Amino acid sequence: MRRFATGVAIVTTSLDGRIHGFTVNAFASVSAAPPTVLICVNRIATAHPDRVAALAGFHAGGLVTDDEDSPHRSASELTAEVYLGHADNDPSMTPENIAALEHALDEADVTYSSEVYEGAAHGYTMADTSMYDEAAAERHFDALFALLDRTI
Repeated sequence: MRRFATGVAIVTTSLDGRIHGFTVNAFASVSAAPPTVLICVNRIATAHPDRVAALAGFHAGGLVTDDEDSPHRSASELTAEVYLGHADNDPSMTPENIAALEHALDEADVTYSSEVYEGAAHGYTMADTSMYDEAAAERHFDALFALLDRTI
């Protein structure tokens, strides 16, 4: 999966008079006031923990692997509050994977919430797919906005 070709956008911001930028493989506008966007990044929360206050994952697969660089192995580098909304029917994030991820987050003393969306398939937020689940998608927005309200 890590070598799957995807579109890329460049996101920039100014902090302390310096311009910072990074690439993202997904970008969506959430609100104009206050300006809020959703982005999908690769390990930005652990690479720049001083700049990321919130991290959310919805039907995110592949967070626990046997690889040396598996994302769950970097939990100790997180400072952001984390919310995870797992799909119930997701072969890329099994109950065993979820338990291993939660264990890593607990061991790292990360503030997080991890929930399984019963009956939801991987892709439940994507309205243009057959996996779309309106109730799960609405639930994910509620969880996301609550996380953002607490952290930004």
